[in-house]
Amino acid sequence: MILFKKEFIDAIVKGEKTTTVRKNNRRLQGVHMIKVGFLKKDERGYVKITDWNPIMLYQITLEMAKADGFSTIDECKKAICKMLKIKHNTISDFYWVSLYTFQYIGVENAKS
Repeated sequence: MILFKKEFIDAIVKGEKTTTVRKNNRRLQGVHMIKVGFLKKDERGYVKITDWNPIMLYQITLEMAKADGFSTIDECKKAICKMLKIKHNTISDFYWVSLYTFQYIGVENAKS
C-alpha cells in the first residue's frame, strides 16, 4: 500500500503523476494499492512500480519534479521537507530519498 495526498489522486489516475519521492531507501517492487487514508473506502486503485532510484535532493530535475506533480524543483523540495518535517532552508542537498516511477493500472487490472 502506498499513501498519497488526496490532491494527487486525479493526476495519478490520468497518468499525469508518474513518480513519487519517498524518504525510505528501500526498494518497492510490483503492484501496490494506492490510498488516501487507512480506511477500506479510501482505496483508489493500484499502481505498478516500474523503477526505483535512490537519489540525493540535489539530483532532482525539473522533469522529475513535474512527473511528481510539481511545477518547480523548489516546490518539490518543499513538499519533501514537509513530509520529512524538516525546515526547507535547513535540509542538505545531499539528503537521500527514493524516487519511484509507477504506472496506474486501475482496480480490475490488478486483480486479474
